[in-house]
Amino acid sequence: LIVYKKSFLTNLPEDKNETITIDGYDITIGYPRVGEYSKERFIKKIKKGNVVVKINKNNYKDIPINLYNKCRPTIEKFAKNLNKIFVYYMCYVYDVDSLLEQQLHLMMSCKFAYSDFDTISYEQFNKYTELYSKILKRNERAAK
Repeated sequence: LIVYKKSFLTNLPEDKNETITIDGYDITIGYPRVGEYSKERFIKKIKKGNVVVKINKNNYKDIPINLYNKCRPTIEKFAKNLNKIFVYYMCYVYDVDSLLEQQLHLMMSCKFAYSDFDTISYEQFNKYTELYSKILKRNERAAK
């Protein structure tokens, strides 16, 4: 397993909720669960008097659009904080020798610097290697 950065998730906001009152409803807004990123999922619960409705994946679509729209400024504040998160790629490498060989090949043949590999993702690295291999094969065919 290779993690390209020591901490592959940075700028994570502190998990918190904020309760706002709109039209007599106490609405709790917070960060959605991982994999449930839609603006409606920021609404955690709605309370009116003694009735509390916890919002989940089965009922979040039942939130009235006008109520959601009135919550939008607070939701946008939470969404803006989530958009500040940086995710660095992790990947599984089964053949470290092959990976190092590809890196050396790109450094020698394509003028890559060692530091270049700190700023590209594993997918980009594979794309560069694949493109360079295609160029080599094309040149070999042309030389025959």
